[in-house]
Amino acid sequence: MMFWDVFEKLCKERGVSPSAVAKKLELSNATTTHWKQGAEPSGKSLHKLADYFSVSIDYLKGRESAVSENSIPAADNIFPVTRKSF
Repeated sequence: MMFWDVFEKLCKERGVSPSAVAKKLELSNATTTHWKQGAEPSGKSLHKLADYFSVSIDYLKGRESAVSENSIPAADNIFPVTRKSF
């Protein structure tokens, strides 16, 4: 599966358009057009997308058939550890 297929599937699953995701991640609509035509996202864009969708980069690139349980969650899903005073 190509990147665009995975990206489009994730957008549909979450009820957002590809252009809305691009805007949220501060990417241009031209970028999504290039992806649709077969271009691969840059490393920086892949990281943003992986964080946004809470999936691995390998999943985005079609190297994994399902979302891995070991994928790193989005930054908003990580809670800080606090120390207790004794």
